[in-house]
This record gives sequence, structure tokens and C-alpha cells, in this order.
Amino acid sequence: MKKVVLFLSMVMLASTFITANAGDNKWGVRAGYQNTNIYSDGDALGDNLGGFYIGAFREHQLIPLLSLSAGLEYTQMGMKFLDENRNLNYLGVPIGLKAKLGPISAIGGTGINFKVGEHDGYEELDIKGFDIPVYLGAGFNVLMIGIEARYQWGLTDINGDSAGKVANRGFQIGISVGF
Repeated sequence: MKKVVLFLSMVMLASTFITANAGDNKWGVRAGYQNTNIYSDGDALGDNLGGFYIGAFREHQLIPLLSLSAGLEYTQMGMKFLDENRNLNYLGVPIGLKAKLGPISAIGGTGINFKVGEHDGYEELDIKGFDIPVYLGAGFNVLMIGIEARYQWGLTDINGDSAGKVANRGFQIGISVGF
């Protein structure tokens, strides 16, 4: 129940920021490839695992060169370990800033991810139900189409029973369409 309340609070907070009166608003969808791993105290626990992400966003222009965006996104994260995949599926609420100079943009932000599924071939990790990531990246926009690349670091210790910090990290590359 606490997770649902926190999730709804984040969505309402994001929509409040996005629907401010000044500036232009833009809706869009984004999707792409994601390459992730799980790290313990900075060291990879396995091999990188490929997956995808898909979501919708709303972008609000704060000033001519700076926009605030929020959205809802499904991501597949995890790692490969001993020929077994450790899949972690999250539903996230990313909130970020985009600085645009012509067609090129720099992006950065944070959010909260709620675990909605997990499949593994071994039982070493007890994964918590949420993660708080930060991300940095760059993009290129032409008309309604954008290409983005981001790197994401998990700030939350997602392992419920370990002495060391275990966190998600991943690289995303994808396309967005705004209207």
C-alpha cells in the first residue's frame, strides 16, 4: 500500500510541475535498447544484459533553452550470471531537465522505479521493490523525432540482505517522438 501511495504522489507531483502556466507543453513516447548490469560496491556482479524500455513523457518549456520533463516508463534491467539471466522489470517515473541548443540537447534527472517483476536462475540476491536512479545523457532532435543516449546509476541499495551496496546501472539508446 505504501508503494502505491508513493507512486501516485510522484505522478501527481510530476504532473503539477509539468502543467505550470508558462511555456509550451509537448507530449511524446520513447522507446529503445537498454544494456544493464548489477554492481556491488562498484564491481559488476555478472555480464551485461540487453533489454528494452518504453514509455510516455510530457515536456514543459521553462525558458527558451530549458525544459522540464516527467513521464511513465517500463524498463527491463538485470544481468547475466553463469549463463542465467537475472531479469528485473521496473515501472518508473522519471523527472528530468533538458537543455537544448539547436537540435542538440543535454539531459539529466532522477526518478523512482518500482519493481513489477523478477525472474532469475539463482537465488543469491533479495531485490527490494524500488530503486532511485539518476541519469545523464545527450540527444539530437529533428522535427518531431529525437535520438537519445543516457547512462543511469542506481542510488538505492537494491539488495535487502547484503553488507555491501548493490545497485543497478545501465546504458540506454533510443528514439522519441513528440507531438
